[in-house]
Amino acid sequence: MAGEHRLLLDNAQQLVLVCTKGEKYLLQAGMQDLALLDNASVVIGTDGCVKAVGHADAIRQQFSEASFEKIIDCSGKCILPGKNATEATDDIISNHLPKLKELNLNGEIHVNNIDVFCEKGVFDLNCTRRILQAGKGIGLQINFHGDELHPMKSAELGAELGAQAISHLEEISDEGIAAMASAKCAAVLLPTTAYMLRLKQPQARKMLKEGVIVALGSDFNPNAYCYSMPMVMHLACVNMKMSMKEALAAATINAAYALGRSHMHGSIENGKQGDLIIINSSRWEHLIYQFGGHQELIEYVIVKGKVIYKNKGIMGY
Repeated sequence: MAGEHRLLLDNAQQLVLVCTKGEKYLLQAGMQDLALLDNASVVIGTDGCVKAVGHADAIRQQFSEASFEKIIDCSGKCILPGKNATEATDDIISNHLPKLKELNLNGEIHVNNIDVFCEKGVFDLNCTRRILQAGKGIGLQINFHGDELHPMKSAELGAELGAQAISHLEEISDEGIAAMASAKCAAVLLPTTAYMLRLKQPQARKMLKEGVIVALGSDFNPNAYCYSMPMVMHLACVNMKMSMKEALAAATINAAYALGRSHMHGSIENGKQGDLIIINSSRWEHLIYQFGGHQELIEYVIVKGKVIYKNKGIMGY
């Protein structure tokens, strides 16, 4: 088929069509059986509409004489052989950390913390211990992920090694809570992760009662795609039964402590960095109480005393 077309998406390993029969909607059964094509291509015309969908070879033959403003090769990527956890641990300790130390000393990078995902199928407790100890040995602060999906005794390990903080802790043990409280190791709880992945909620109330330093974070990543700290605080109050005051403290001063930065950040005090926000409300609680729409609430963002954001679209309340 000759002619000018806007775009050819060529040879996708998998194309998710969703529908193929002009359906206006899908009920439950249809939603469980989405239309898929392997090794497929898509042609989009100059009007912005799809002109053809099919197997890559058939599309190439059909449009062999056509011209396209742009062609994108969607071929599957190459997957290289990997390492098991023990081999990866050896590589990190023998190669990565020495290089990191060299770059830090040369001033080429500035890294303060070392993280390991201590979890079944990732790094077990022994591998985690080895990596964290090696990182601590070159001056890095321990700040790692643990006890998220399975009880791994990450909290006990972190307390033993003098970790600054441990994130997740949905599966923390009673012994782990006691150990973290004694070691002044911060628990960085992530309400969005438990919410989006449908995990059990971290034991915020028990941790607070036992004297653990509780901080809040967003866990912003592809499986917890939220970087809104007001939403994080809201979920902490609703799902983890924290008070608004507890949530605000956990997201500011305790979060700064978890990074080893509470001496300069996390509160408005003489000598600390002048980072703050101004909200268009007479009560600070609206920052947490309000569920979404914070773009209408936050009026100024100030970093080091300089206004870096001013909301010109503030609506009156």
